[in-house]
Amino acid sequence: MSYTNTELVRKHVSFDETTGGVRREYPVIFADQEWVDIPGRNLAENSVIVKAVRDYAPVFEEITTVQGILMLSNECLLRGSVTVASDSSLGIIFRENIDYSVECSGGIIRLIEGGSIPADSRVAVWYYYYSRYNEGSDYSVDYDKGMIRRLTNSD
Repeated sequence: MSYTNTELVRKHVSFDETTGGVRREYPVIFADQEWVDIPGRNLAENSVIVKAVRDYAPVFEEITTVQGILMLSNECLLRGSVTVASDSSLGIIFRENIDYSVECSGGIIRLIEGGSIPADSRVAVWYYYYSRYNEGSDYSVDYDKGMIRRLTNSD
């Protein structure tokens, strides 16, 4: 006799889009243009991404799924911030990793086969997203020393 079933396993499977390598998020508070330590030394060139939440109110979109995909207006989503419902009144709240998966770096929501969201349906979505900053104009990184600083005239 089996002690598990497909539905039980689905509740514990993560559909995170990370495919390998080391991925870390470290909060940094910039003080003027002073250098700030970030974990690690001899970092790979172009491996640092600076991002920040600028708007503390969630973004709301009503979107129709197209071939099981929802393309949001913004990319670089805040992990764990996406809520999908059947309508703006939260008639049915769908579950991440059961009904849909989120590709945070691309602003894409994919319906999961067997989930509760009907194909080609209109849904309500709320989420937070990061604004990304540009190396060279907003910040500078010393990859050898593992240090970062904000540049003059940056937001």
